[in-house]
Amino acid sequence: MMLRKAFLFVVALALLGCISGTGFDPVAAAKASGQMQQFLQEHPDAKIVVVLLDEAKAKEKLTQYAECGAVSAQTAYMVTFDDVQTKGVAFVDEKSQKLICVVIRQGSLTPTPPATAGARPTGGTASADSASKTQRVGNVALSEYRDEKNGYRILKPASWTAEVIDGYVKVKDGNTDALVWPLQLSGENRKATGVDVGNYLIGVLKKKMPDFRIESIHQAPDKSVMQVTAAYADPAGSGVQLKGVLSSFADGSGNSLVAGYEAPAAVFDEKEPLLRKIVASYASLKREKPTGRFPGLKLVQGGDADVSMLIPEGWTFYGGSSCTTKFVQAVDLDHQARRVFVYGGLGPIYFDAAAKQRAVEYCNGLRAIYGPTHPCSLVPGQPPMHDLPLAASVTKEAFLNALPEYFQTEMIRSILPGAEPFDLEVVSTERVGSDEVFDVRFDFNGIPAVAKMTMGPLMPDAVTGTMYGYSIVGLTAESKEELAALYPTLIQSVESLTLSQPFISSCQELQNAQAKAYAQISKTLSETSDVVIKGYEGRQQQLDVVSEKGSDARLGVERVYNPDNDEVYEVPNGFYQAYDSNRELFQKSNLQQLTPEQYTTYAPLNGALHIG
Repeated sequence: MMLRKAFLFVVALALLGCISGTGFDPVAAAKASGQMQQFLQEHPDAKIVVVLLDEAKAKEKLTQYAECGAVSAQTAYMVTFDDVQTKGVAFVDEKSQKLICVVIRQGSLTPTPPATAGARPTGGTASADSASKTQRVGNVALSEYRDEKNGYRILKPASWTAEVIDGYVKVKDGNTDALVWPLQLSGENRKATGVDVGNYLIGVLKKKMPDFRIESIHQAPDKSVMQVTAAYADPAGSGVQLKGVLSSFADGSGNSLVAGYEAPAAVFDEKEPLLRKIVASYASLKREKPTGRFPGLKLVQGGDADVSMLIPEGWTFYGGSSCTTKFVQAVDLDHQARRVFVYGGLGPIYFDAAAKQRAVEYCNGLRAIYGPTHPCSLVPGQPPMHDLPLAASVTKEAFLNALPEYFQTEMIRSILPGAEPFDLEVVSTERVGSDEVFDVRFDFNGIPAVAKMTMGPLMPDAVTGTMYGYSIVGLTAESKEELAALYPTLIQSVESLTLSQPFISSCQELQNAQAKAYAQISKTLSETSDVVIKGYEGRQQQLDVVSEKGSDARLGVERVYNPDNDEVYEVPNGFYQAYDSNRELFQKSNLQQLTPEQYTTYAPLNGALHIG
């Protein structure tokens, strides 16, 4: 998806900077051509732009220009030149410094027109208006395939299959295939680079395929992108020797993507332009915004031996732990961003850095004496404290922001071995009476969600430097509009939560504090119901824009608008400034900066896939 283009604005400028270090001038080399000399004499004001192409890209470009015939692909400089009437392109070999091919044409250099926007959703089939979406690579026609359920679109030959396997999209024809795998990294892995992701995948592949042989590795200077070309035998056991390219991207903030393609080695060079086109065409589909309350969503009885509660019909109930750490959750497994959950109590989480450091040193001492598997409990039978997170402050917001790390500690993994990884970011806080309601963004192991959360008392302990949070409640959905529609039903679900008598009897300390906390938390959320339901239609748009821009800043991205396709793209910070002064390097040369309204009315697409 982002593979060729994820660091596009860097490439567009930095590659030009590479020219000076090569020891020769590709423009001068190209001018040695009689054709080009004549062109420049006739068009003295023609603009010339030089871009360095790696071997794979050179192959693709040479293939696009039929006039270049059967010229062997090499690492090359592509020199483009044009004026109003006439355009041209020349390829200069980097090693020999000789001209490979010159093409001069009337009109546009683009061999095939870009796909147009506006396909009607058909869900898992070629688009109804696929004629307007058809592109060609050589003599192969590709049509847009849309999968509404899994939320993506991609170009592919009509006879090829497309499926989603464990989160990645695979387009296949026999033992020739292309795959795209969007990832959301969590926990410490959020800091991973594209090189980190690529090296991990190489390790996995080498274990599965002992004959996996790397032919070349390329990486971006900032390690955000890594591309590996390798050869190996067909894992399916056909005996066919395959060649493949695997690319990995990560921005160091949790956003990652893996993509690749493979084909029999004997036909790989022939198939590669087609496979690259398929991978580059991948895009997420905009979700339709729900209006009003979701039809057919009704509550049914759910729960376990400790807790009973009403949950939306068709959702799955989970419950675990006991007394003050009791938790319940109901999830729509078909749309896993839709959830309601209640945690009786969570913690401890450090707020005192010195206290955490003492626990780390204590654990290191124990493990130095008794070995690396010592549980490091400060008190026998109690959970270890050394790897608990350190919150930024003694506030509910800081407590919530520390929960992703908390759920990956040894303590929680021992209590809840199947707990899924997630990321969480408190975006804004709204005060309702004496309580706070938090707008939160979640990522449930790669599934994004928005949420309303609130919690009961936050109780710090000055002696241990830790704090506990009680009665933590969350209502989540795929979008703000969906959350507004689901909110009344999910509120009823929380309000219906009832503790069984045996549970209360076995946890006497819980009887008053916990029950009252649940009641208060339900009341607090109920009081925000009107705000949530009525508020998303134009309410506090400025705050929404500030929130969106703040999130972009934290992720190191910005957004641009394409008026030709009526789409908004997410791009790296600084892209627009570089793009605006180098528009001629891009297929889409009409991008604009966003208006405030566009921040809240468009779901951003991946700019790396859409800005040529």
